[in-house]
Amino acid sequence: MKIKDVLKNTAERLKNADIDTAKLDASLLLCNFLKKDRLYTIINAEEDVELNDTFESLVTRRESHEPMQYILGKAEFYGIEFKVNKNVLIPRPDTEVLVEKVIDFIGNNQCSFVDIGTGSGCIPVSILVNCPHARGYAIDISPDAIEVAKDNAKVNSVDEKIIFINMDILESFPDIEVDCIVSNPPYIEEDVIPGLMEDVRDYEPYIALSGGKDGLVFYRRIAENAHTILKKGGLIAFEVGHNQAKAVEEVLVNNGFSQIEITKDLSGIERVVSGIR
Repeated sequence: MKIKDVLKNTAERLKNADIDTAKLDASLLLCNFLKKDRLYTIINAEEDVELNDTFESLVTRRESHEPMQYILGKAEFYGIEFKVNKNVLIPRPDTEVLVEKVIDFIGNNQCSFVDIGTGSGCIPVSILVNCPHARGYAIDISPDAIEVAKDNAKVNSVDEKIIFINMDILESFPDIEVDCIVSNPPYIEEDVIPGLMEDVRDYEPYIALSGGKDGLVFYRRIAENAHTILKKGGLIAFEVGHNQAKAVEEVLVNNGFSQIEITKDLSGIERVVSGIR
């Protein structure tokens, strides 16, 4: 079958499965199968290709609404390619606003920071790539997520600047001292999760989504204990969900933080809440 026909047929299958990005996904799946880029499929549209069960498996997975990032095993974040799998949340552009806030705070200084709930490691790796004199800690409850984050740190040559800690911060808190706390914690309310898009609900790790009954359990826990690890004058910065900014601001104020700032993402949604100890 010719490349152009494979693309057409695959796009039709994905469209029938209610995939909004059917054409793009068809192209990416074929490129992954052929180990070629998209330009190759355009230039060689008339070329015959021999498909097999491997390609069929890729298409079937996407028909089932498995996220493309998991199928391809990678996702781009802050201009960097990260390894991802079912053990970590898929990095999203919204979180780049959080990374930018921390990078602006650290700059070229010899600062230390901790990322709580690191997942793929996209936040600390992005910070360290852009802040050459910084040092970081990355905490996650999942040992499988820690392994993914370690791989991403090594590929991006920052593995010697970061210490990974496998810990449940709801049970204990690390014995460290840092200039900055950053976190994109689980913040979705428990009763909202069943109504999420199936791409998220059925595939991304529940433990990385659920923020308890009101979505704020991790914000409270971190803010209440921040003074034990954060230096005076240090920054705390959270990513927050839709309509959570004011509630998280209140959590920070109640725990002695000042200079509270709320930063919007590119869609105009209040996405980051930060403060100074």
